[in-house]
Amino acid sequence: MKKTFLVMNGFKRHFYVMAILLSLLLLVSTLPEALAEESPEREWEKIFGDSDYFGAQGYSVEQTSDGGFIVAGHKTSYDTNGEVYLLKTDGEGNSLWEKTFGGAEGDYAYSVKQTMDGGFIIAGYTYSYGAGFYDVYVIKTDGEGNSLWEKTFGGAEEDIGYSVLQTRDGGFVIAGLTYSSGSGNGDVYLIKLDILEGGDVNQGEEVILAWEKTFGGAGFDMAYSIQQTTDGGFIVTGETDSFGTSYREVYLLRIEENGDFLWEKTFGGSTIGNTGRSVQQTSDGGFIIGGHTYSGIDYQYVYLIKTDGDGNFLWEKTLGGSSVNGGYSIEQTTDGGFIVTGFTYSWGNGYYGAGGYDAYLLKTDDKGNLLWDKTLGYNLDDYGYSVKQTSDGGFIVTGTTFLSGSGISGVYLVKVKTGDCDKCDLNGDGVINVNGDIFDYWRNNCFLTTNGITESCDLCDLDGDGVIDVQKDLRVFWKNTCLNQ
Repeated sequence: MKKTFLVMNGFKRHFYVMAILLSLLLLVSTLPEALAEESPEREWEKIFGDSDYFGAQGYSVEQTSDGGFIVAGHKTSYDTNGEVYLLKTDGEGNSLWEKTFGGAEGDYAYSVKQTMDGGFIIAGYTYSYGAGFYDVYVIKTDGEGNSLWEKTFGGAEEDIGYSVLQTRDGGFVIAGLTYSSGSGNGDVYLIKLDILEGGDVNQGEEVILAWEKTFGGAGFDMAYSIQQTTDGGFIVTGETDSFGTSYREVYLLRIEENGDFLWEKTFGGSTIGNTGRSVQQTSDGGFIIGGHTYSGIDYQYVYLIKTDGDGNFLWEKTLGGSSVNGGYSIEQTTDGGFIVTGFTYSWGNGYYGAGGYDAYLLKTDDKGNLLWDKTLGYNLDDYGYSVKQTSDGGFIVTGTTFLSGSGISGVYLVKVKTGDCDKCDLNGDGVINVNGDIFDYWRNNCFLTTNGITESCDLCDLDGDGVIDVQKDLRVFWKNTCLNQ
């Protein structure tokens, strides 16, 4: 097919090329807004839970080294008040095995990570075992989900583990809430476990408590998320009533490797009821926090906060519609932006009472500007509690879906697809970045000339319609290939 492309020589051609490059820069600067309505499609979705159970929730998901997924949560049966639930699937979401842990009194898992040995570490709480009301419950399994050891931590009152990870020294750190120590009104609770060197790490007696710390003040304080930082210390987020200028602010806490306090920050003082549910150190050495914030009695929004490496405020964003929305999990993506999951009552199947809440998935750029959002779920209440970017550039979300009006729920697992990452990395730098990829591609391939004749036209006709058109080619290419509609 003959390609249509305007070719000029000398000054006129140079002027034309510069004009095209300028228009390309203007296009690139506005492209995220142009793509804001283009959200990727569901690749597959699954519900787990059987007739022996009347309540199941997925609170944490990870992609495993074999390309499948591990989900931790909770199952409630007619014989117990709930057990820790561990589910392993293949890459298509098909169940490979499932395990339950705990006793008859009620046990939950809120966080799971794959460990260096191929097994899994789980944290939550137990009412079946331990010293008090609720105790932090930590379970280590092998790669098939068989329990290797289980530990409880806490005192006579309520103690809960919300986040767990394996540290670089092979041990584990847990973050959560305690009423048993500290001020007694609820405090951030951090626990560090070590594995005795030279021993069999699969034996429970070789797991030792390295340290435990509480942080907070006279009011209520708690932690939902912890991550180890590049210097070996830890970053923690949650909420506080002890500090700040308003009721319930986002709490950001920086801790040294030995558990000693470094600094703390609060955010959201202009509104009430602010919560940090997830934190991650970003590629620039700062931190991103995801959660929610209230604005008046009836309105709640997904809340993103970006700080520098010392916790100093850089920017914040509130996202969602004019009803109730919330964020539970955030992760920086390979393009430098962020993926968030949570819930919305603003639109989707649950829009203003049509069915209830919907699971909510949002993608932003590196400044928190919304690129696309998507509702997930069915006709009743659905929630997204955990999201991770997958090795193919897509996203995996787990949460809860309600199966009937009687309150029966199931674990919800959904894979959202994206396009061919290799095709979208147009400049070959290994990073999918709309601005850099498109500009570099057109500059390097579409303005190459020999004796004033433009070459590589086939490479520049990205939508294959036989016409080289900067704006149309780029929009169609990114919509069809990189967003994989």
